[in-house]
Amino acid sequence: MLKQDLYEKTVSILVDAYFNDTLEHGNCYACAVGNIIAANCGYSYESDPLPSEMRINTGMGILYWDALIPITENLTRPITAKRVTEIIKKPQLSIRQEYQLLKTGYSFNELCSIEKAFEDVVDIGSTDEYMFNGLMAVIEALDIIHENTDETVTYTAKKRFVKQLA
Repeated sequence: MLKQDLYEKTVSILVDAYFNDTLEHGNCYACAVGNIIAANCGYSYESDPLPSEMRINTGMGILYWDALIPITENLTRPITAKRVTEIIKKPQLSIRQEYQLLKTGYSFNELCSIEKAFEDVVDIGSTDEYMFNGLMAVIEALDIIHENTDETVTYTAKKRFVKQLA
């Protein structure tokens, strides 16, 4: 497996986001990639009244994944797998975007494939199931990125997202 430490770190970040309720579809600051960037940059999640912003406790200002996947042309348009695919073709990154990208350990296209996997699942009405299915798709994307062929590693990663009944 390529970069097994990064794989495991990323899974841990997503597990924490899932159980801490800082994971949200269609919100660049709380999506799978938003959480990966925030955790790797040491940012903490603080929701603003505006759903389009997430403030972070650093001098960098805000999380810039929304600019990595430029939605500024229409903030009301949701991020979809199709939009991610369209945008991958010509990324133009600022210094802040490059910084955040480098901190993750992933390339731009790899983060886009994680984003696509998370956002491409069908919303079946149950928020928790929708989130869980998105995360299972992300694990599959991580397996491809990290060239993981060990089904035990995949099974163990996916099992970490299963909520225990009280």
